[in-house]
Amino acid sequence: MQNLCSLADTRGLEPWHQIEAIPGKHLKQKEKFVGAFYAKYKGYAGSGNTSYKSVRYACVYFDTQDDLNSAIGTPLSVPDSDPVKFEPHDVIIKKPTPDELQRTKSFTIQVLDIPLPWKGEKLRPTFSKYGEIEKLNMVTKSLYQHAYITYKNNTNMLVFKNLWATLIENHSVRILPLTLSTEDRELRRKYVLNLRAYHLILRHVTSLTSPMPFMLRPVLFQELLITTAL
Repeated sequence: MQNLCSLADTRGLEPWHQIEAIPGKHLKQKEKFVGAFYAKYKGYAGSGNTSYKSVRYACVYFDTQDDLNSAIGTPLSVPDSDPVKFEPHDVIIKKPTPDELQRTKSFTIQVLDIPLPWKGEKLRPTFSKYGEIEKLNMVTKSLYQHAYITYKNNTNMLVFKNLWATLIENHSVRILPLTLSTEDRELRRKYVLNLRAYHLILRHVTSLTSPMPFMLRPVLFQELLITTAL
C-alpha cells in the first residue's frame, strides 16, 4: 500500500499526518475525501497531494494560519477507523541544525568531470569500496556532471585526504571532500592532471598494460616532463 500522509497548508503553513486509513483507491479519491471533510471550515481553499523524501502526502489548503489551526483542531473522521489528526508541516519537515549540516558535510564528497550520459549507479561500485553510501545526487554542470556522495556516519573519510581522483572505465574523475578549505580546493583543481592522460604517458614510458586504479597525490606537469625525458 502506498504510504500516504496528509497536511493542511496556507502556502507555507502545512500540517501533515499519515492517512493510510483514508478511503480511496487512488490519490484523487483520497484528496476528495479529505477535501470534503474540511470544506466546511472557514478559509478552506482546496486539497491536493505532494511528496517528500519518497513519501506522498495529501494536502489541505487554508487562507490563514488561524483558519488552519481551527480546522486541524478537529481530527479527520474515517469510517471504521481511528480519526486522523493533522500535524504542522514543520513538525515533519524539520530543518537540520547547524551541527547536523556540518556532520553531513563531513561525510560528503563531490565528484567532478562525470560524463553527461552516466547515471549514479555507474559510480556506486567504485565509491562503495570506501564505505556505505547513504545518498548520491547528480547535477549537471555545463559539459559534465557533478555527484554529491554522502556516506554513513561511521565511514572513515581520511582516505579522501590523499585520494584526489580515480578512474572509472578509463575515465578520470576528481574528488573533493566538502570539508576542504577554499585553498585546498583550488590546489586540487590546479595540480590534479587528467588520470587518463597521465596513465597513457606512464604506459608509454614504462610499458604498463593495466590502468592505475587511483592516484594518491597530485602529479605536477614538471614531473611528467622529467619522466618522459628518461
